[in-house]
Amino acid sequence: MERYDVSTLKAGEEVTEFYLVRAISVKTGGNGKQYGDFLFGDSTGDITGKKWDVTPDDEVMINLIKEGDVVKIQAKVKEFNSQLQLTVSQIRKSKEEDPVEINVLVKSAPESSE
Repeated sequence: MERYDVSTLKAGEEVTEFYLVRAISVKTGGNGKQYGDFLFGDSTGDITGKKWDVTPDDEVMINLIKEGDVVKIQAKVKEFNSQLQLTVSQIRKSKEEDPVEINVLVKSAPESSE
């Protein structure tokens, strides 16, 4: 399966991927509806994400997610104010059986510890 590293994302792509949650909050937009506001990251960089029109079920799922968690998202890459961002359609915490490689999510030294 192809990995969608943050640094290689392009506007218009649809991605299903695991990312590290660097920041998360539920906010209320100007239209009075709640939305999820995220900062996702991997070893190549960070990208903001939005989950619009949060339903009660979405809110329950989002409340289970904390900073530092690994999540699986389904999203579309869009450009907003000359910056890429993810419009999230689905999000969930990773499960123990998920094929997550932590080394692709966290920056590490270019050399081994030996």
